[in-house]
Amino acid sequence: MGLVIVIPVHGDHSDTFPALLESVESQVFKHPVEVYIAEDKIGSEFRRSLSNLPPNYTFVPNESGERLFALRNICRVLDSLSGDPVVGIIDGDDRLFRSDCFQLVWDAYCDTVPVVWTANQWDLNGANHSGPLDDSVDVYEHPWVASHFRTFRLSLYNQVPQANFLNEDGNFFEKCYDQALMLPLIHKAHSQGLKTKYIDKMCYLYRGRIDFDGDGRSQQLKYEKYIRKRGYVE
Repeated sequence: MGLVIVIPVHGDHSDTFPALLESVESQVFKHPVEVYIAEDKIGSEFRRSLSNLPPNYTFVPNESGERLFALRNICRVLDSLSGDPVVGIIDGDDRLFRSDCFQLVWDAYCDTVPVVWTANQWDLNGANHSGPLDDSVDVYEHPWVASHFRTFRLSLYNQVPQANFLNEDGNFFEKCYDQALMLPLIHKAHSQGLKTKYIDKMCYLYRGRIDFDGDGRSQQLKYEKYIRKRGYVE
């Protein structure tokens, strides 16, 4: 079992991506790591900057010419993998916060823990939006706590029907992708009597921007409500 990191990228992260790569390369971790950079629609200059990646990196191009959004990009990487690695997600404009992040996560996994996440720091206000989950509560009714750095076993993902990642139109969720991905994974773990693990250490710097009054925010809230009301899809 190794560690697989999936990095969905969109737009132009030329100014922040070097810090992301450095935060991955600086990890003090003795196990194999494979990194997949999944392209959405990115600028040509940024795309060229990804041409000289280390050998354990794979650039996954978007040949469609269409916007795929993060969840679809993540799933197309996961669906191509084999074995049972631990999978971690790093958004293309974020970075890891400390050099032992991979090791902390790795050490948290055991036969009864298939999902692990960590504390984070939002660079906008220093807030941490992660926290521990009460595994006795229905995850679809629990406040959202499974934020960055999100990791899970590939074998758990492979047991979750893809319908859980699709909206009412049968398309991958474009907004609220973190809950669309993690809630069914955690639900599946709970259905097997397995628990989750939260690491209360700042391992991830989140650089997300929220348009508190715009359409993006209203779409986010709309789909959060939809995902939670629908629940797990068998």
